[in-house]
Amino acid sequence: MIKRNTAAEKRTYFFLFFVLFGLIFARYCYYGFRYFPQLDDYIQYHNYAAYGGGFGTLVKRLGLLSSRPLAGLLDYFVWTRFYGCMIAAVAVISAMYASSAVFFHRVFSKHFGTGQLFFIIYALLPLGFEGTYWLSASSRIVAGLFFTSLSFLFFDNWCGKGARRALVPFIVFQLAAFCLYEQLVLLSGALTLLVMLLHLKQPGIKRAAWGSFMFVNAAVYLAATKLAPAGVYGERTAFFLPWQAGYLESGFLPAGWQIVQVFSEGVLSTSGRGLIRGIKLLAAEPNALWVLAVLLLCFALYFFTVRTKRTGMRFFAELIAGLFLALAPLSLFFVLEGPWFSLRNTVTSFCGLALVCDALFDLVFGRLRIGRAAEAV
Repeated sequence: MIKRNTAAEKRTYFFLFFVLFGLIFARYCYYGFRYFPQLDDYIQYHNYAAYGGGFGTLVKRLGLLSSRPLAGLLDYFVWTRFYGCMIAAVAVISAMYASSAVFFHRVFSKHFGTGQLFFIIYALLPLGFEGTYWLSASSRIVAGLFFTSLSFLFFDNWCGKGARRALVPFIVFQLAAFCLYEQLVLLSGALTLLVMLLHLKQPGIKRAAWGSFMFVNAAVYLAATKLAPAGVYGERTAFFLPWQAGYLESGFLPAGWQIVQVFSEGVLSTSGRGLIRGIKLLAAEPNALWVLAVLLLCFALYFFTVRTKRTGMRFFAELIAGLFLALAPLSLFFVLEGPWFSLRNTVTSFCGLALVCDALFDLVFGRLRIGRAAEAV
């Protein structure tokens, strides 16, 4: 574990939150404070409230609680209220995403000395645009990541400091994450296991055993979805397991190929062709105020950095942890019947991917002066 000035760190993280929020939200505001509804947005945030016949009818007819139950509740009681000004909902989601980046980094930097590259990959990677902007996806994925990061932070505090007030929030926030998105069951479980491993030494080892409560949360989540009326949404999580006939041809290989395609072609399209298209857009329809604001925020992101010293071979521990956290949420698609891996499904792996990139950067450039300056270690 790496010691540092906690008071200065809290102030830095406070400013970092606003910088990250500005950078995340600015990506959606080049054409002003407008949101462009897509596909399911019209159903979930307009039709549910206008024509649904009430919450009870939606639960019975669509199975609103049979899959992602908390997402269904929030759709009806929270997000539909934003339909006349959905960019406000995007702002809330952006704030949740920035918060999750800060919470994740607080724990990772304490154990691994994680640098500021984590923020860039996790929060600003263009590949995640669909999962962080489109409300039908971000209201599940980003909101779920927010609760996942809170659960992670509280559990680490419980294991490290024995703070009794941290144990219940860990359990509650983890259950909330489970009930928002299936991939987060695996990510939050992996993060909990990681904290348990990091606290194997005394005095945290006995407290770390409470991480096994994640299995209780998983059981509660499964019971809630199975007891709710199935409806339309109840069929989306049918499993196709390795010992079933035709699994390799119809399960494993299609899922693996889809994941490879999305991460390869998706990165090329969003960070390659998307970059060129963005430059052309800036030249054709210049928005000088927006560009200035983004440049200032980028400078602030570099300035407000939590500076830690990475000692020994901690970047190897960070690399292994990152690979584990990146792959864990993807494993779900190898046991689903008819897997369909989309761009939005990559976002739950960004936490681990950011750790991998941070570790590799330090491994390659860490001993160079330019590397230390850029990584701010």
